[in-house]
Amino acid sequence: LEVGSSALSRTQLIDRRRKCNAMYALAAERPLTILKSLLEALIVTGHRTKDKELRNEVLIVASLIARHKKSHGFFRTTGLLELLLTYATAAETDTPTPADPHNFASVLAPDLELKRILWALLSDLSKSDADNMETIMGSELIETLLMYLSVDLQPGSGEGEDEQGAGAGVEGYLMETDQMATGVAAVGPAGMEAVSPGMTEGDAADAGFA
Repeated sequence: LEVGSSALSRTQLIDRRRKCNAMYALAAERPLTILKSLLEALIVTGHRTKDKELRNEVLIVASLIARHKKSHGFFRTTGLLELLLTYATAAETDTPTPADPHNFASVLAPDLELKRILWALLSDLSKSDADNMETIMGSELIETLLMYLSVDLQPGSGEGEDEQGAGAGVEGYLMETDQMATGVAAVGPAGMEAVSPGMTEGDAADAGFA
């Protein structure tokens, strides 16, 4: 963190406060490289609930760092963005990973929270960095998001329903990921509901997907 003599003007004070902010200091290549190594180790070796909770806390720290736009390029160049994309889509796409799927793809609460944090973080990283957006759009994330939609496009499927309510679940769901996949909303206006492949309806409801 930057230290020194007292600021002599408002501009210096704002600059000093910004650079003395811990998250600003962490929004650099070396801290994110370390964060990537830590996160990867926790996912690969962490099978206990405590391990998974710590893993999610690390991701929350990454989310706070991502609020500083200067960090977005470092997420990509350190390989952290690729790691996030891998575990955001691996369970749905059967992508081989060094980690046992039970470590990150179960229906337990910490793993469901992991998914939501990953999707939200990827959305943040795509907002202002064109290279990040290109990397994310070239991944399987959108296909993965589509797997969580049950779409009924049969004529008359929304008959008798409140038009405003039809598709509201999906609209709210996409808003949670800051509308990263806003195009999904155009797939079908009626009868949409978020579901989780491989889960019961009760599991999906508990996870907040239904």
